[in-house]
Amino acid sequence: MNSVFKRLKNYQEVYYLGENSVFQKSKIKGKFHSQYTRYGQPNEVAGGGFAKRELLELLPSDTVEQTDIAITHRYDRNLKKDAFHLVITKGTGVELTASNERGLKYGMEALEKAIYSSNQQVVVPELTIHHEPSFPIRGVIEGFYGIPWTHDSRLDCIHFLGKHQMNTYMYAPKDDELQRKLWREKYPAEKIEDFEELLVASQNALVDFYYMISPGNDIVYTKEDEVGVLQQKLKQMIEIGVSHFGLLLDDIDYYLKGEAKQKFGTPGLAHAYLIKQSYSYLKNELAHCQLVICPTEYDTRYDSVYLHELSDNLPPEVQIFWTGPETLAHEIPTSDIAKMSEIFHHPTIIWDNTPVNDFEDDKERLFLSPYYNRSYRLNQFGVVGIVANPMSQWELSKLTIGNMAQFMWNAPGFDLTTSWQETLADYAGSEYVESLEVFTSHNENKRMIQPLPLELKKALEMRDKNYLNQSLTGLNQAVEKLKTLPNKTFQKEIAPWFKRMEQDYQLWQAILAEDHELVRKLGTELKGAKVRIGTNLPLTAALLWGLVD
Repeated sequence: MNSVFKRLKNYQEVYYLGENSVFQKSKIKGKFHSQYTRYGQPNEVAGGGFAKRELLELLPSDTVEQTDIAITHRYDRNLKKDAFHLVITKGTGVELTASNERGLKYGMEALEKAIYSSNQQVVVPELTIHHEPSFPIRGVIEGFYGIPWTHDSRLDCIHFLGKHQMNTYMYAPKDDELQRKLWREKYPAEKIEDFEELLVASQNALVDFYYMISPGNDIVYTKEDEVGVLQQKLKQMIEIGVSHFGLLLDDIDYYLKGEAKQKFGTPGLAHAYLIKQSYSYLKNELAHCQLVICPTEYDTRYDSVYLHELSDNLPPEVQIFWTGPETLAHEIPTSDIAKMSEIFHHPTIIWDNTPVNDFEDDKERLFLSPYYNRSYRLNQFGVVGIVANPMSQWELSKLTIGNMAQFMWNAPGFDLTTSWQETLADYAGSEYVESLEVFTSHNENKRMIQPLPLELKKALEMRDKNYLNQSLTGLNQAVEKLKTLPNKTFQKEIAPWFKRMEQDYQLWQAILAEDHELVRKLGTELKGAKVRIGTNLPLTAALLWGLVD
């Protein structure tokens, strides 16, 4: 395949006939003129903080310097948000059309990818690219149970989202007590300062920051002052610049009692009332706002009285979360979203509980899988976005979420195998791809796919020590190589599982040596360990073969 098409394969439409403009220099200069903004330097209005600009230096339209190409940016209201149309013509003219700043940024990134260096020359292909991201909302919801991320992790997450063509960060940690259990209480000044810093980071990364609140456990629907307290909590966030909100009514006892039962009759009508009151308040306070809600029945493939009453009584633009047909969805097929789109009748955002590992004994594991088993046709049935719920280990969550980013960017063109290779290379560099692929293959997300492949299951059943030894030796070598990966946060988060692999390998060596006493000792210790490798081969073998009770 032509190298230009290879570099641009993640864009939906690329037209290139093989014609190029060639410059006998190591870097070219481009004059940038935008009809979208009257003010601002080109590196400010063209996403200069994100593109590498290795081969192209941008200069303002009034420059007196000699330039090699002229880039004109135009606004087109008919283009979807975040979409762009890029045309590079003979004579080094470049036209970039978009309807928002992110579209401009993505178009400039595409231009950077198209230009390449060959034999100390800069080559500018003559081509056309048109791209519309598959989902308008693409990002992360920090919505897991357990210790919330640090402030630095959130800042890093927002930077990561902007770098990988995602545009949404949702703040919803289940164990932020002021977000859920103590939702009535205002945030202290130091926490507000953190939110302000997150907002600035989001604006710089062109990422929409959502504040989510969860009052459903104990709000009194029949008291107006309770609704007023909720509105004042929202106002605290409005005052620092938040305009995207979520009202979460998940994981609660939604059966009504007493006055609430008498007034509303059903939870669907009570929830619709609370949502409408909140949304009306937001619209009165803000010229532009967005609200997404999480119903109590968020993980179903069936209609219900609750969903019927809720969806019929909400403003049509209010978005609804759905996790797929299960809380931890093994798959989200076309048939299920087609059915749910008829039930919701609202724009739907998939709250995808992957790679989250907060359920039952999942916290013992790392979930390091590609983005399996999601229909590429989701956006044909009212799905306007996907947000991933990550692990508490943010750094390690980047693998699955980086792969999801490619799906959300271009779902019909998503290739699971090649995209995973690209994700691993983007994260760790080509030197570590093979080792990272081996380690992740032993730590698949059991909520999406069986963690133990058929070949390993068969080897365990047949007591095929040679096959198992080959697999474990490869895994051990991969771990030793990954210990040299120069990423301190990666090393800190993954250290307990590397330690577990050392213990596993000691057990395996004892099994091979037929040292039954040592096998029983090590196996018994590992049965009570707090972390485990997903395939768990040595201990599984010891238990299955009757070497450990």
